[in-house]
Amino acid sequence: MLCAPRSLLRRLKVTSIQGVYVKKTQSAGRGLFSSENAGIGDVLLAEAGPLVWCAPASLLGSVCEACLRELPNNSVSCPGCRSSYCGEACKKKHWEESGHSVLCGGTHELDAWSLQEGYNFPRMAAYALAKSLCGGVEFSEYWGKLNGLSYATPPPLEEQPRAFKEGYVKVRDAFLASGRVSGKGVTQFFDSVFNQAAYARLMGTLRLNTFSVDCPLGSAKVFVETPRRMRGEIRERDVSSDCCSSNDCGAEGTREASSTSCADSPAALGDAPGGAALYEVASLANHECEPTADVLISPGGGLALRARIPLAVGEQITISYLDSSLPYALRNRKLFMGYGFKCECSRCKQGI
Repeated sequence: MLCAPRSLLRRLKVTSIQGVYVKKTQSAGRGLFSSENAGIGDVLLAEAGPLVWCAPASLLGSVCEACLRELPNNSVSCPGCRSSYCGEACKKKHWEESGHSVLCGGTHELDAWSLQEGYNFPRMAAYALAKSLCGGVEFSEYWGKLNGLSYATPPPLEEQPRAFKEGYVKVRDAFLASGRVSGKGVTQFFDSVFNQAAYARLMGTLRLNTFSVDCPLGSAKVFVETPRRMRGEIRERDVSSDCCSSNDCGAEGTREASSTSCADSPAALGDAPGGAALYEVASLANHECEPTADVLISPGGGLALRARIPLAVGEQITISYLDSSLPYALRNRKLFMGYGFKCECSRCKQGI
């Protein structure tokens, strides 16, 4: 199992980071709080880049793998696979710092399966592992940051959803297929370090802490506003087709007409519908339907939390995990389905 160092966990509980600090809340786990007075529009937190991010499999070949921008006419491609880049600078960065050198040529089946099933998190898991193995980061420190984001306990192996089991096999096979991870210790590594339990823990971290990113990211602004974190959000399809609508699910929470249960659907697993990004600090922000901050993400992965209202020292910095203009009942159904909680913010207490 990959575990967060105790020193990191202690730091994330109370230490001030830029204009924010992290502490436990009474009802929502850890959260972000303002460490200084802030006015509307002030940047509360800025992070240079995500721990891991990726575009959906459906956009392979049409967005840059490194910065998620739309590919220009003079884009370049990796000779070993179909990964494409804005230019040589993005290609070099992705190869050296993001783990492409470890996975190159091995993800064809993983990408095809992710596209067919509508999953993005298994690909993120592969990219996270590749990044930690490529030499661009220190392995234990990187996994400490990932696992330090969530205290979720994965279910026992026999109770894990089909998507977790199949996803783990696809991720493991992608590394073996690339041929760049080899030697006597490979089997032991996947049996004891990045095993099914570690993968399930990472899926929980991604479900609870990943931002959905509109792809391709635009370049007209310094930051592109994405004022929500939408791991349970379903876009580009009618709400009536949502797996967990009352007409679809029986008493056991399954849908008879489909081979995929509610527990295995991308929305029920919290999988981001578009691109997805995980941040070391910003991902700890809690939800409110009337949030105190907006999320802004730039091409290349830079993130800022910007105050929507004046904030005093000690006030919690919150964001919205979904489109706050949705009706009360739909918001809470999506929050429960994607995150497993019922919102108790002031707006929801009034039923509006």
